[in-house]
Amino acid sequence: MTRFDGKAARRRGRVVVTAAVAAVVVLGAGLVGCSGGDSGTPGTTGPRRGGTLRIGVTDVASLDPASVSAEPGAATVYGLFSETLVRAEPGTGEPAPGLAARWKADPKQTKFTFTLRRGARFSDGTPVRAADVKATLDRVAAKATASPVAHLLDVVVGYEEARKGSKPGLAGITAPDPSTLVVALRLPLASFPSRLANPGLGILAASSLPKAKTAPVGSGPFRIEGRPEVEVGGRVVFRRSDRRAFLDRVVVRIYASAAAAEKAYAGGDLDVAPLVRDEATPDSALTVPPPSPKVATTTTEPPPPPSGDVVSAPFRAVGYYELNLKNRKFADARFRQAIIRALDERRVATSVYGGRVRAMGGLVPAGVPGGPSERCEGLCDHDPAAARKLLAKAFPGGKVPTVAIDFDESPTQRALARAAVSQLKAVGIPAVLRPHVPKDYANFLVNGKPELFRFGWVADTLTERAFLTPAFLSRAPENVARVGPAGDAAIDAAAKVATPSKRRELYGQAEKAILSQFAVKPLVQLQTRLITSPKVDGLRLDGFGAFDAAAVHLAS
Repeated sequence: MTRFDGKAARRRGRVVVTAAVAAVVVLGAGLVGCSGGDSGTPGTTGPRRGGTLRIGVTDVASLDPASVSAEPGAATVYGLFSETLVRAEPGTGEPAPGLAARWKADPKQTKFTFTLRRGARFSDGTPVRAADVKATLDRVAAKATASPVAHLLDVVVGYEEARKGSKPGLAGITAPDPSTLVVALRLPLASFPSRLANPGLGILAASSLPKAKTAPVGSGPFRIEGRPEVEVGGRVVFRRSDRRAFLDRVVVRIYASAAAAEKAYAGGDLDVAPLVRDEATPDSALTVPPPSPKVATTTTEPPPPPSGDVVSAPFRAVGYYELNLKNRKFADARFRQAIIRALDERRVATSVYGGRVRAMGGLVPAGVPGGPSERCEGLCDHDPAAARKLLAKAFPGGKVPTVAIDFDESPTQRALARAAVSQLKAVGIPAVLRPHVPKDYANFLVNGKPELFRFGWVADTLTERAFLTPAFLSRAPENVARVGPAGDAAIDAAAKVATPSKRRELYGQAEKAILSQFAVKPLVQLQTRLITSPKVDGLRLDGFGAFDAAAVHLAS
């Protein structure tokens, strides 16, 4: 059996990521007035206990983890009062113990047995039992819940029946005793434990599930105090309920925008605030109207952040340019590769995003096991000289077709498209902008005739598989570039492999097979960026944009 043991993970240590760039909604942390507390054991120099941390967030409309959005602010709030079975290590994305102290898989990778952490309790003092974990996951999968993260359980036996409402609960999840949870899958998936790290699968007490939207009883280090105000301008107060936490309280305030929260931080009202971003996620423009003709179509540098420490980490959102392989214009692979190699991902990261994003060298981003990959080298990395040679071979007569650049209209995406036009023309490829109304863009990609188009992706898990499928699996409906099946076999085989190194080797083969079709140009990975007070210690961001508040403490 494949076994994961928390002790081994702790021996490996952790990676701290504090690079200062960003384009995503992010949180920043700082100090608030201390409200008493002790400084640990007398005569020792450990982290001090006590104090209140004030956090500003955006995009939080519910206290129900099952309704989690893609935004880091929501992930942080849910993490305060609910813990997941598995957590993602900051920096690496590796699965690590959460409520589950350890787990093991059968040789076929279709049955996982999780052993709960001894002494784990809900915020009301009752013990966390396997039956509570099952009830929480059953609710996420239920049709009536309409959870946006329900698909994370789609490989569990009984998922389809639960979604249809024909049978209550997930037949594949059982609790043979209070400390053991067994999950049976209908298909092999060695990376399944990583799915359980998504904040939307935070575990709640079964007795509180009927009131999960307003008064959940969670398994996290803090409990909800008083009457929460989950609305813009409101606040939610959390009180320590786990002795492992250092802070006495955490006060969360909800803002309409990152700019408003940053302003509050500058005014001394917050210790944790999101820094202003270009766009929330690569697909955020799908929800906003196109700018009027008076709106600037180029991005500008944001004002300098207020005084404090900037903490950032890779976020699970990526942006690409893709070519439609079903479009006859791109039948010649040399033409496709010339387009791909004419685009400069590093220049885009600096000129369009002001260096607040990370340039990508492959499909697997940073903060994910096996990432960041650099498999574009020699295939899709920027090389204008190679692009010109390819064009000369593909069009010896010199009549290079004009390429339309499709994008969903927004200031950032227009600036990105204009940069692409300039880079293509520099090697001899004529190009024109073809903007689309944001609300119609997704339908256009699926049913229209896109050429070179903008595509953004926010993965729900921190795994290589999450970034190779569904966007590039040939049978996936989201494969709007119409990438062929060359990488399918390696992706399918990797799901059955228990050994991480062997699994990564297979995913590497799949990634190279996908990139060798010259349909995808990896461009940028977004970042979570926070502004924090210098007196806040122990704040480490994970790939979901959240942090473990139980580890945060205030410096003496």
